[in-house]
Parts: sequence; structure tokens; C-alpha cells
Amino acid sequence: MERRLLKVLKGLAEYLDVSLGDLLEGIVLHAFEQKLPFDDADIAIVERLKDVYGLDLTAADSHHLREEREKEVAFDEHRPCTRVSLTGRIEVNLPPDQAFLLFTPSGERTWAHGWDPSFPSPSPDETGLGSVFRTAHGDRESIWTVVRREPGHAIGYAVTTPEVSCGLVTVSCDPSANGTGTTVSYDLTALRSEANAELDRFEENYPSFLAHWERAIATAIEQDDT
Repeated sequence: MERRLLKVLKGLAEYLDVSLGDLLEGIVLHAFEQKLPFDDADIAIVERLKDVYGLDLTAADSHHLREEREKEVAFDEHRPCTRVSLTGRIEVNLPPDQAFLLFTPSGERTWAHGWDPSFPSPSPDETGLGSVFRTAHGDRESIWTVVRREPGHAIGYAVTTPEVSCGLVTVSCDPSANGTGTTVSYDLTALRSEANAELDRFEENYPSFLAHWERAIATAIEQDDT
């Protein structure tokens, strides 16, 4: 149903203190008997609601709405999926070999709230190439595979969140004046156009995202020192 039309119907149902289903049922039954479902007072309310929601459709438009909806759906289906390639740097007040451990699957537990990887096939070395683990965020699950490992320096993951996105996450650790300069890169592609907006927001907020990482890691290091 056209969105503005639906808003008008919901507004009218609320005004009449009936459910939307009851309102539609009454309209249909009156139409079957060729009776008008509304009196003059009701029509006046409908006109006010149409003005509020910008509804300018008439009965003549009813046969064209399906065609317009099909055009919109076709447009959405052919809209390209977004790809974002993001890189940023944070400072970690540890030597690179120790900082590296913070970005292993289990090491991230020490500073990332809610991060709790599970391993379908546990291995003595969870950072070995091909190692797979899962993480949950609300009602979503992401599947991670280790695709790069340079002990003490870099680790990379292929990550898929079904129906949302997939791509690569890499972290590399290099010596810096403060301990370790850590480069964090995300290269993600939306799996359907409906997920484009989510990746756009992630790109926009990426600096804040990394700043949060830096603060959380610094707090965890301070607590470990006490």
C-alpha cells in the first residue's frame, strides 16, 4: 500500500478509535453494498489528514500504483551494492609483539565489550590460517576466517555477516614512539542494496569507531597494570 495512503488510514482509524483492520473491513463491506463508508464529518477529517501527509492521489491513480511500485522494486534490485575501503591508525602503549595479541580472536576479549568468539572446530592455534570462528552482535552472526598471519606484526580476517556484508579486516602493528602504531583496515561490500546505508554510516563514523578502540585498549592496559 502507498505509504501516504497508509498514514492517512492509520490516522483516521486512531481518530475513530478503531483498529486499522476494523476500518478497512468497514470500508470494504460498505463498498460491497454500494454504500458510502464515511459521513461528512469523517470526510473532513480525511481531507485534513491528506493535507498533513501530502496525499494527492485520487481514484484515477489506483490502477497505476502497482506499475509504479514495480518500477521502484526493479530500481532497488538493480542498484549497485556499496563497497567501502577504510584505513586508520591507532596508538597502543605496548611493544608490537604484545599489541599484536590484542587483535587475535581471543585477545580481543580483553578490551572489546561483548566480543565473545566461538570456534566450531577448536584448534591449539586459533590464529592459524583457515581457522574459523563466529561472533554474535544482537540477532546477527558474523563468520570470520583467518586469511593472513605474521606473528607479532599482522593478522587478517575474511568476515561475512549474512545478508549484510562481507570482506576483509586486517590489522598490522609497527613500532612507534608510544609503543605500537596499529593500522586497521576494513574492506567491506554490502550483500544487498538494503545494506548500503549501514555501510555508509560505518564509513562516516570510522574515525570515531577507531577512537573508541584506542580508548578501550588503553583502559584495558591500565587495568592490567594495576
